[in-house]
Amino acid sequence: MGINTAFAETSILNPIYWGFEGEVYGSETAQNGWYFTPYQGISNYAITNEKAATGTYSLKFYIDPVSSATFNTYAQCIGGPSNGPVDAQINMAAGQYVLTFKAYLPDDCPNAIQFWIQPGSSTTNVIAFKLGGLQALEKNKWLTLTAVDNGTNTTPTTLAAAISGHKMQIAIPKSQMTAASGSATIYIDDIVISTYVLSAVNAVNESFECTVFSNRTNNMLNVNAPEASTVRIINTLGAVLSTYQNPTGKLVVPASKLSTGIYFVEISSQGEKVVKKISL
Repeated sequence: MGINTAFAETSILNPIYWGFEGEVYGSETAQNGWYFTPYQGISNYAITNEKAATGTYSLKFYIDPVSSATFNTYAQCIGGPSNGPVDAQINMAAGQYVLTFKAYLPDDCPNAIQFWIQPGSSTTNVIAFKLGGLQALEKNKWLTLTAVDNGTNTTPTTLAAAISGHKMQIAIPKSQMTAASGSATIYIDDIVISTYVLSAVNAVNESFECTVFSNRTNNMLNVNAPEASTVRIINTLGAVLSTYQNPTGKLVVPASKLSTGIYFVEISSQGEKVVKKISL
């Protein structure tokens, strides 16, 4: 059976504020509707025009040296009835969601980032996303990344009950920064939360046998399929990440650049398709 994934075309988040393009106002700790939590009197986040995936601005996290961080996590918030514009607040119906964002990763980028959605006056996480392994990704260019559920390490993330007037806290754990003597830098832009819809389409008989399994020990994905087949790796957004020809029937694909999460392996042979779902 062929599998197709689709997401709501429009993010549930306000694209102005979550793209960091809102009107700049307030003090050093309040810019573009974003409110930063300063530690030791310094905010390690700032709205900047140094780099932007779209528009003019992005969110920059920077600390140098990392050893100056005496708290485990550096974070800042947006939205919520007490600390942000009303149209920047987060309202979500019960359901399944995927969070994507654009990140520019310098050589000293941290290895992980977390996104916590909380009531406006609370620090209790209602729903949480995270993404690790950033230091292994391609550097010095904008990447579109998908976070996973903080508890299950899979996509999508499930929200059990509707919420309204919530905020988001973006956190970078000190333990996931670079060596204590170095700095840590990352740029974030265009945060999107979309409704997750998984549907089965283009049903076909699995007229040929194939197996797909991953080996995280050596970061390889193994595909056993008919000779001369074509193999495509597809993410949960439906984007084709890579295409391979499989002339011998035994294909080994490097998985080191794939983030933790759900993927689909589409195998085509003699006009037939088989799709296998894998979790990395």
